[in-house]
Amino acid sequence: MTISPPGSPPATPPGASPGLRFSSTAGRWVVAVTVLGSAIAAIDSTVVGIALPAIGRNFHMSVSSLQWVVSAYLLALAGLLLVGGALGDRFGRRRVFIIGVVSFALTSLVCAAAPNSGLLITGRALQGVGAALLTPGSLAILRGSFTADDQGAAIGAWSGLGGVATAIGPFLGGFLISAVSWRLIFLINFPISVVVVVMAARHVPESTDPTAGGRVDLLGALLVSAGLVGLTAGKRVSSKPDRRRAVQCNEASKTLAAGARPIGQTKPRRPLARLLRPHTPIGQTKPRRPLACLHRSAAPIGSTRPRRSWACPVRPSTSL
Repeated sequence: MTISPPGSPPATPPGASPGLRFSSTAGRWVVAVTVLGSAIAAIDSTVVGIALPAIGRNFHMSVSSLQWVVSAYLLALAGLLLVGGALGDRFGRRRVFIIGVVSFALTSLVCAAAPNSGLLITGRALQGVGAALLTPGSLAILRGSFTADDQGAAIGAWSGLGGVATAIGPFLGGFLISAVSWRLIFLINFPISVVVVVMAARHVPESTDPTAGGRVDLLGALLVSAGLVGLTAGKRVSSKPDRRRAVQCNEASKTLAAGARPIGQTKPRRPLARLLRPHTPIGQTKPRRPLACLHRSAAPIGSTRPRRSWACPVRPSTSL
């Protein structure tokens, strides 16, 4: 991994090991930055659920529309999470982390000032994009900044303190909603994000992955996100009497998900996620790696005895 001090370009040669210790002051600053950054993204996904009744009364939204306030954020986060990690490995984890925090803060202001439900849902989707950039970056920064002996302690502190912050978030959000307004749960993200950006710029070293190369599969990520949106829309519509649109949404999402691999490239050099082997082609009766040993009755029609067993530790019986 390549690491450089804060505020300077990467100077450590590729392959050099990071040197931060968890007990040092610099190491604790790094943990604090990553905890705050990932906490604002995690808290926002839970606090908004508490604010849904107040948002619905303010904008006169139906239950299905309120569900999109939560789903838009989660779908964007899930669909682009791998892209955020890949961008950090190539262009700098601290850089992508700061970009994610800044975009999360700006979109939080959009949500806080949203005059209608449409702009609120759009802002929530953009919030998910920012969270997808900062969430994987926080963990990658820990892996790229600490020594191998201290990485476990740093990641343990990050997960433990992040869990505490996530548990406190709903109580704080409920107080802000009841005392002031639901808009304050979005507005409070801005000052916290400013603190995180300043701390990251001063105390977090830059790191990259020298083995990461090639272009990021943005088209595949967008198709996966569109497929998730189609599946979610189908589930929403399926609860209504007319389910024809639900079937159309599900079929469209399957088409997008199936086209994520062949469209644009047949075999990416560095895919975002390695999928399972494709299914056995039609006409091929013997898979390379069967998931389980089938019973003799599952043999092809007309076959009385399998030629050889590739999955069973014992020889299969030829008679029932």
